[in-house]
Amino acid sequence: MKGKAAADNNKEVTLLDLGSIETYITQFPIYQYSFLKPEELTYSDKAKQLCRQNCSAYGQFWSCQPAVGKIEKCREHCLLFSDVLVFSTVSDMKEHSGRAFKEEAAKEHEHLTDIIAEHLLDEGYSIYTLTGGRCMKCAKCTFPRELCRFPDEMHPCIESHGLVMSDIADICNMDHYMGEELRLNFSLIFIKDDEVKEEEQ
Repeated sequence: MKGKAAADNNKEVTLLDLGSIETYITQFPIYQYSFLKPEELTYSDKAKQLCRQNCSAYGQFWSCQPAVGKIEKCREHCLLFSDVLVFSTVSDMKEHSGRAFKEEAAKEHEHLTDIIAEHLLDEGYSIYTLTGGRCMKCAKCTFPRELCRFPDEMHPCIESHGLVMSDIADICNMDHYMGEELRLNFSLIFIKDDEVKEEEQ
């Protein structure tokens, strides 16, 4: 895995059992993965501005801006965690094209993200998950008329938290763009071990 180098850099200072997490996730069709610290990420209004200018999901979904709140509040929440698992999946677009296939690939990635997130919860970790793109759990989002139907299952968008995925990929030595024939989907899972932190206190 090209993204593995960043994981090795953090093993000496983390409270998590990254080895067991790594063993678990590599049984799945993950293209690349890495571990880093939340404070290594840059949280800025740059991504929010890009969303407002270029993304049709802006102002339409609970997973996106402005529904997720101010960038500084998002940053504060992310910094409550000790580590971040970054991973990607890749879809071959050579024989497929169009929005329907892209959405199907994104849903498959979301499903894989849910499986990994559920495993981490079962292991006793607290987590917070971000994925690329808008939430697709409902045919039509209730925002802003009603509360989210699935607040515990909805994953906010990476960019909605002021994070630029291409910058994160650079930090992790991971691919971000592989041409028109291959599509990458990304997830960030923020992780902390509450029991370890309580013992230290």
